[in-house]
Amino acid sequence: MQRVVLMMRKLGVGGVSTLAGLLVGVAVGDALEEERKAAEGGDLHAQYQMAVAYMKGSEVPVDLAVSMAWMEKAAHQDLAPAQYAIGLAYDEGRGVKQSYPRAFNWLKKAADAGVLQAQLKTGILYVEGRGTPRSASRAVHYFTLAAKQGNALSQYKLGSLYYLGKGTQKDLPAAAGWFTKAARQGDVNAEHDLAVMYEEGVGVVRNYETALTWYSKAAAQDHVKAAYKVGVLRTMNLPGHPELKDAADALKHFRVAAGQGHLAAMNNLGVILTESADNEAMRREGLTWLGRAAKKGHPRAQYNIGKIYLAGKVAQQDKVEAYYWIYRANLNGYGKAAHMLNQLADQMSVDELIEAQRKARLRRQVEKKPGNG
Repeated sequence: MQRVVLMMRKLGVGGVSTLAGLLVGVAVGDALEEERKAAEGGDLHAQYQMAVAYMKGSEVPVDLAVSMAWMEKAAHQDLAPAQYAIGLAYDEGRGVKQSYPRAFNWLKKAADAGVLQAQLKTGILYVEGRGTPRSASRAVHYFTLAAKQGNALSQYKLGSLYYLGKGTQKDLPAAAGWFTKAARQGDVNAEHDLAVMYEEGVGVVRNYETALTWYSKAAAQDHVKAAYKVGVLRTMNLPGHPELKDAADALKHFRVAAGQGHLAAMNNLGVILTESADNEAMRREGLTWLGRAAKKGHPRAQYNIGKIYLAGKVAQQDKVEAYYWIYRANLNGYGKAAHMLNQLADQMSVDELIEAQRKARLRRQVEKKPGNG
């Protein structure tokens, strides 16, 4: 000890730091070597620690194969965290050769031992039939275990099974209850699905205000359908809730959903903008959104853009173009299109009608070719 003190005095502050670092490194290395000996002697906790060391690169190079070899040894001794870790490794093919049956076997063991994430994962494997035959009833069992421990995703998945009546008797109030628990923890899909239930009065008393609240929360997490539904509710004259109507908020949410490719939102946004009588730029933008939705096959957008070309207000009147889009809407089953198509045909000359039908056929042929929408 006196030698160490004398050496520290001679080295000075910088040297002392270096020496201290070396001594700590030696201590850590010695500790790891002791851990290794214990692991080789069968100590399950030491085996788990060796697995973690090789996984994280703690005082040894990262080596997933070695890590998982130690992990499986600990798993065979019924260490639940090790069973979960090796189960995930087999599921993902990380450090071991991928094997869904082995993944299921280890994850189920960990789930039965009470590991929450293993319970969730086992439920998912039963739903998907990965590594085990599909079993919705077994999925319900494992999702319930995790849901009761407060896991939001398990609560949502359990609610979905109650909603659909898969693996259990259909129970809409129970579905709403589990969706509520998950939604309160911020699960975006639970927020959306709970909003649907409140909007439709399914499993709960219909409440548009509550529906809008949950749709808005989901939309704030970039849920596209929820953003669209906020827009829809904000444009409706909801019974007893005139205060919920908000054109500016509707426009905002339709823009968000349309920007992410939601066709109905594109159509609604297009309609709102093209009806902006005092703003030419907004009307042209609306025509663009309708065109995008129409080209992607949205029947109502096809019908709406056809009417615009027929009216000649937002765009120059073009009966041939109008005929084409209303014709497309009719082909796609939009109810009002057939009557409008007949009305339009009555307004067109024989030459215009022949030209419109010819162009419609040609454009359909082009669109049916591979690579065309």
